[in-house]
Amino acid sequence: MSLSFEFTADHDAALARARAANAQLATAVNPRWYPRFHIAAPAGWINDPNGLVHTGEELHVFFQHHPYSTEWGPMHWGHVVSRDGATWERRPLALAPSLEADRDGVFSGSALQAPCGHLEAFYTGNRNSAEPAPASGQPTASDPDSAGDPDSAGELPTGEHATATEPPASCGQSQCRAISRDGVTFEKKGVVVPTPEGVRDFRDPKVWRHGDTYRMVVGVQSRERRGEVWMYTSPDLARWSFECVLYRHPDPRVFMLECPDFFPLGDTWVLIFSPMGIRPEGFAHCNVNSAGYLLGSWRPGESFEPRAPYRTLNWGHSFYAPQTCLIAGQRTLVGWMGSFGRAPASAADGWSGQLTVPMSVHLESGELCLRPAPALTRLRGRCLWNDDAALSASAPFAIARDVTAADISVTVLAGACERLRLRIGSDTSSVSIIVDRNSGTIGVDRGAAVENLGYRAAPWAPAYRLWGERAAEIAGESAATGAAGATSAAAAGATNAAGAAPLAPLAELSFRVLVDAGSVEVIAGNGERVLSSLAFVEGKRDITLLAEEGDITVAGSAWEMTDAFPQAEPEPETEAEAES
Repeated sequence: MSLSFEFTADHDAALARARAANAQLATAVNPRWYPRFHIAAPAGWINDPNGLVHTGEELHVFFQHHPYSTEWGPMHWGHVVSRDGATWERRPLALAPSLEADRDGVFSGSALQAPCGHLEAFYTGNRNSAEPAPASGQPTASDPDSAGDPDSAGELPTGEHATATEPPASCGQSQCRAISRDGVTFEKKGVVVPTPEGVRDFRDPKVWRHGDTYRMVVGVQSRERRGEVWMYTSPDLARWSFECVLYRHPDPRVFMLECPDFFPLGDTWVLIFSPMGIRPEGFAHCNVNSAGYLLGSWRPGESFEPRAPYRTLNWGHSFYAPQTCLIAGQRTLVGWMGSFGRAPASAADGWSGQLTVPMSVHLESGELCLRPAPALTRLRGRCLWNDDAALSASAPFAIARDVTAADISVTVLAGACERLRLRIGSDTSSVSIIVDRNSGTIGVDRGAAVENLGYRAAPWAPAYRLWGERAAEIAGESAATGAAGATSAAAAGATNAAGAAPLAPLAELSFRVLVDAGSVEVIAGNGERVLSSLAFVEGKRDITLLAEEGDITVAGSAWEMTDAFPQAEPEPETEAEAES
């Protein structure tokens, strides 16, 4: 008999029951698409990465997890750790609903290492209730006469512009704290930031230390249904005060900014968030769930001032809710590969959702670039291909046969063709990475994969190199006329500020593809474009290159990838143990 979620105030019992339920679910997992080197739960549903923190010895990655089924449900925190940034060990579930404040879900949050060495986790406690959980000694917005400028430090916005006939909304979400002294078991400390009156959504705290002050950013849907990021401060991680509205999205249709992250790269501050309600624009924001960033300036006590347009962070089918941390001084990012729309084909196999590989974050030419963490190369096994290849029009070149997981790199050396296609699969079921000179894009085509889940593309200037000798000319003309659905971010790196001509010779056409059993991640150039997509292929998985309407020469390599979870799984708990 399968176990289902039942709320209990005994946290240990809640965790034991969840572990037992997940062990039951794992016995029925079909491994055909289960990831070899991406993070996923043994079974069940996962979404947002949470609590990324590097202690100097271990990288901790927590994640939103419903251990009872492959559908979203009352959220728990799953937990894995790595000592080398490549291989992972599973740790027991870290957090489960057990307080009145989180009885309907331990939602997303973050973690940091306190000066004393223990881990401090901050998460959103969720209650499907008309009233938020009470907490004393916290600022509120209950007195409309005290409302000031929403951007004023220390004063909570009250929604004074809402209609007088509209009742205040209460979302039942509050920010909670938990402490672990051993990096495994957490002691909950309860609510530290209750829901301000009238706020419709209030979640996903990201906490870090800035000088002598701890800071927290939280995603908010204001009473006016505007997407905002608020900032709080604390001297000790226990007492928190509202400081300011850090950022309000200028588009009134964007009603919530989920999973904010805020950090400096040199003198530039980066604000990452996942906007709800954003509209598609060319190739950007085509998914139900997407994420992007702003670059700008900030000083404590003030709002964030963007100095460049909002830009898409990842152009693939499956990317949301990224979070970052510092690893030996390098900003590193992990995102969720999944969606709250249609269930993926893997749900029928007993699991749903995975995380991206860790990627290092770089600021180059006014854009964020994401590159797979160097440690990932430790998972390379046997070399499948490392050579030049002359591709003739419509004559497939076989890189490797029947491969589940691979790390592939391709660089165009000479020639011209309309499209360069890297295909994983067979004639009957496949996913393709396509570089298209006519549109100036690199994309992922899942039209021949299970469920025919469509095409995503990113404007990418080096794609014009497939024009051969005409590359620079075509790139300049396309940028000047706004071809290929180019956005302000799309032409970056191809044009000057006026969009009239190339700034410099086109960068080389080079890309890397991380192929796993049920996904592909495409890294274009130096990481200026990234596409992460779940992709389910049936049957044989051959890897081939194809030049369409032309002949080109490429150089490349392909490596088989080994398992990132080589350790044996712990013995599953029995239902009797879970109930004891």
